[in-house]
Amino acid sequence: MEARARVLGPEHPDTLASRFYHIRAVGDLGDYALAEKGYADLLAARIRVIGPDHHLTLRTRFNLLMNVALQGRTAEAALGMADLAAYQTRVLVLQ
Repeated sequence: MEARARVLGPEHPDTLASRFYHIRAVGDLGDYALAEKGYADLLAARIRVIGPDHHLTLRTRFNLLMNVALQGRTAEAALGMADLAAYQTRVLVLQ
C-alpha cells in the first residue's frame, strides 16, 4: 500500500484498492472503530477520484456501515443501509 502510494500517488485507483484491502483486514481482526475511520477516509477519496455512483464507492459505503453495525450502533447502520439501498436503486435504474 505504501509503495503504491509512493509510486502511483495516494489517490491512484490501485492505491485505493490496496487501502481497501488493508482496511478490510483491520476490520477482520476486530478493530471496527479503526476500520470505520479508514473506510470513511477511503470513501471520501473514492468519491473524489471515481465518483459517488461507482460500484467500488458503493461497496466502500457498505463496508463502512457494516463496521458501524459491528460496533453495536445498529440503528445508525440500519438507517445508513436503507439510504444506501435507495441510492443504489436510483443509480441502477439510471444505468
